[in-house]
Amino acid sequence: MLKAERKLLEWADRHLQWIVIAIFCILGAVIRWPLRDLVSGDSYYFLLPWYEQIKENGLSQQVGDYNLLYQALIALLTFLPLEPLHAYKLLSVIFDYILAAGAGFLTASMVKQEKLWKGTIAFGAVLLSPLVVLNSAAWAQCDAIYTCFGVLSLLALYKERHILAMVLLGLSFTFKLQAVFLLPMFLFMYYSRRRFSALLFLIVPLTMCAASLPSVFLGRSFADVFLIYFSQTSSYPYMAMNYPSAWLLLVNGMSSSAYELLRLPAIVFTVAALAMLMLYWLRKKILPEGQNVLIMAFLLCFTCVLFLPSMHERYGFIYEIFAIVLAVLIPRTAPLCVGLTAVTVCTYGSYLFNWESVPLKTLAVLNLALYAAYVYTLCRRMLPLRTEE
Repeated sequence: MLKAERKLLEWADRHLQWIVIAIFCILGAVIRWPLRDLVSGDSYYFLLPWYEQIKENGLSQQVGDYNLLYQALIALLTFLPLEPLHAYKLLSVIFDYILAAGAGFLTASMVKQEKLWKGTIAFGAVLLSPLVVLNSAAWAQCDAIYTCFGVLSLLALYKERHILAMVLLGLSFTFKLQAVFLLPMFLFMYYSRRRFSALLFLIVPLTMCAASLPSVFLGRSFADVFLIYFSQTSSYPYMAMNYPSAWLLLVNGMSSSAYELLRLPAIVFTVAALAMLMLYWLRKKILPEGQNVLIMAFLLCFTCVLFLPSMHERYGFIYEIFAIVLAVLIPRTAPLCVGLTAVTVCTYGSYLFNWESVPLKTLAVLNLALYAAYVYTLCRRMLPLRTEE
């Protein structure tokens, strides 16, 4: 072996982790590049026209269902020499990488051995996940942005940096109302650990207002920050919209009459299901500490999306990211994560490529089965970690 060759290999040994991360980053870009010109229905009918409205009118008026901070970011993008579609996708892809890094840090913080390598694996698994790739690079959606802040808020909560956790949760809410799926975890942490005041929850709306200041200075009101979300709650009067909800076992998800009949019972059932999980953990004295924090957050988010009405296929994005991290931390859940990803890829494919490979009701059965398997597997996993009386 040549001396230069030996030195090169020794250098590679010393920096192997960073080499692997660099390879993941390059592969992430390579996979996303061919999708840059794909125009989804959402892009054609909503995102691109909204871009032109923002470019013409600035931030002085509401455009679509964007919240004020995201609308401000799009306004900044209009000054760049980019095609509108590419601008949307570039912003989302940047946050794909930040989200993957957040998932890596969350993973590394929850293990005692091989922290760096397990964090690196989680980084690559999230960055190269077909759900993450399709959501941003194909669909031009921004679910990676609110989920990024949601993952970081859970990491801060795990580390008991409660003020930072509330700020990050507020930033997550600033981009998407779906950040509400994390709220049960924060409430359970507050009740079970009792290490921070309920007054800290006020940081969430304060952060939302602070993050929206650029738009407020240009004529919008702080009330708009919240009114946008109130209007969204009544925008989709259906039990499910291309999401394999548990309610599809009973009704046609796109039936407005079924929505009127089952909307309130579905909400009550969801609250009851969340309460049952929390009461089980409390009775078994399972505290939100260690990997339990991630397990509980995943199960609570999954419960919300599976049983609440008016869910879209992309609303499961945050619990699907948690599932990837869990697959790295608890390898026995990896097959369940693969199944979860496959179910969602089918729903993405039916929308993006007009290809329904599996009927939605069948996917609903599979989704419910995966949920039951996760609850059984993870709750049994938490039992050895319970505290003694």
